[in-house]
Amino acid sequence: MQTLRNLQGTKDSGNHWYALLVKIFRELRLKPNPVYRGVWHWHHEQGEAILCLATDDMLFGSTSKVLYDLLLAAFDKYFTYTTRTVTELSFLNYRIIQSEWGISIDQTTHIRQNILAKYFPDKTIKVPFQSSPFLLDNGVEMKIFEATDLSDKELSELAKIHRGGYSTWAGALLHIADKSRPDLSYAAMRLTGYNSTMFYNFATNHGLFVPSPSYSNHVFKKAGN
Repeated sequence: MQTLRNLQGTKDSGNHWYALLVKIFRELRLKPNPVYRGVWHWHHEQGEAILCLATDDMLFGSTSKVLYDLLLAAFDKYFTYTTRTVTELSFLNYRIIQSEWGISIDQTTHIRQNILAKYFPDKTIKVPFQSSPFLLDNGVEMKIFEATDLSDKELSELAKIHRGGYSTWAGALLHIADKSRPDLSYAAMRLTGYNSTMFYNFATNHGLFVPSPSYSNHVFKKAGN
């Protein structure tokens, strides 16, 4: 379900909107997840329900349609909205499919549009098979250690060629690995290990690494400093 009007007005409009939803949910005796306040659980005599909130978009699943009707009746008192009760729907960048075999969640559209189309626009290019997706030559690590900074111009040119910095690639993989593709977790973890390498140009030799400027390093302070 989605509200018909976007959140507009003062800087506090988002906070007021959430306060209103909290008021409605508590009147219905929904309880917030103690870790993430965007998820609410409803234990009712007619069944169980879970509500996921993303600003003005909501995903609601219940074991009884009675709970769904009660929620809509409560919303009717405060604002207008639209609803969809179909076997396939979208929520954030997820695709959710309900069938007789269960419920599946994936990010197929997100991956195609934001990763494949962006970083691999030429569909005629095939990725060659290799025995390992990671570097096996120990000498590469020494080259990284000894390499000097790339110039701003070189960094800019590489970013254009590879459509962004290496951290952008790694971040895109980490997102889908965390949200819907746990099978990519190990590969994403290994690849992000090169985020701290801000100097050496891997792009020419490996087609992957576009370094960021050395001044963008993250600094982790010691306790007490």
